[in-house]
Amino acid sequence: GQPPPVTSAKSEQRSAAPAAPSASQSGRYTIQIAAFKDTQSAERMVGELRNKGYPGYSLHSEIPGKGTWYRVRVGGFEDRAAAEGMLKRLNGDRFQGIVIGTQ
Repeated sequence: GQPPPVTSAKSEQRSAAPAAPSASQSGRYTIQIAAFKDTQSAERMVGELRNKGYPGYSLHSEIPGKGTWYRVRVGGFEDRAAAEGMLKRLNGDRFQGIVIGTQ
């Protein structure tokens, strides 16, 4: 199933950067699973995450001196405890990740 809708309509503002498909990306924390130099690897991992029911998505970032990196992340969470709970589930499915603040 789909993650429940996020309850703040004003988080719909789009930045100038092209956004990845919004798989519940709002929230103060997210889980970063991996970062790749090529989009195919990132998209493949997003596919694996979604096949297992996780709200996975990728976004690309320009890193000065290192080029473009494609980061694979799961969900947006309002608090660290929710993100940590999801990380435990991910670990059970053999995905490694770290909880990071998004703001």
